[in-house]
Amino acid sequence: MFSGQSHVMEADRDLKVLTVHGPSAFLKEVEETVKRFDILPPLPANIQITIYLLAVAEQASSSGTLPPELAAIGKELKAVSGSQALRLADCQMVRVRAGQPAEAMGPGTSSLAAVTLLRIRLESASVHPDPKGDMISLDGLRVWLNIPPTPETPRVESKSNGDVAADIDVAQNQAVIVAKTGIDKPLVVLVRASVIH
Repeated sequence: MFSGQSHVMEADRDLKVLTVHGPSAFLKEVEETVKRFDILPPLPANIQITIYLLAVAEQASSSGTLPPELAAIGKELKAVSGSQALRLADCQMVRVRAGQPAEAMGPGTSSLAAVTLLRIRLESASVHPDPKGDMISLDGLRVWLNIPPTPETPRVESKSNGDVAADIDVAQNQAVIVAKTGIDKPLVVLVRASVIH
């Protein structure tokens, strides 16, 4: 930018230092140019992803009731479960930087007698500005479920766990149903994502 000038300029790329010799007007011009161009790029957004696993409530009780953030999709949940009440069976959260992969593991084999989230994997997440609110794209989302065997549905050794895979766009802070399974006792997998500042 200043190659047409006859003033001495030295750049040290290792130290990221620029040394300039010349009259004060030239130094001021260099300083203003550096301020315009030497700007840190914005950091990628941090995204918090919460996976909820809902199951039919065995008895009406206050434990395991639905969290308030799922109230907005109450009608959709009622359509899935019919007259049966749903409860929160498990929930996992993972934070990821936009464009990066993420993985979270559940409690392991200690609670295999219950319906649980075993593992969550995500290839990447990205934020897309929208006038109505940011949209968050979740690419390569995969959720492994532990579904204990019942006398009606014994576990097959080679297929011991349920598996959900999706590429999905989610409005920020709004839960979305990703998968549902079962008729008599439905299970519902939901995802909610938000940008953390």
